Amino acid sequence: LFAARAGAGASIEIADGVSLNPQVLYSMPIGKASRADDWSLSGVHASVAVLFDL
Repeated sequence: LFAARAGAGASIEIADGVSLNPQVLYSMPIGKASRADDWSLSGVHASVAVLFDL
């Protein structure tokens, strides 16, 4: 099963040298998940990272 992914993210500085990095991604299936049935899988993935400057 293959999928195409697209998303958006941002880098938000919350303190000197510290940033939040939220992201939202959408996965759109390429092809069917099953040959026997007519269904597919798609999904949304959200994450938040904390970034520190070194």
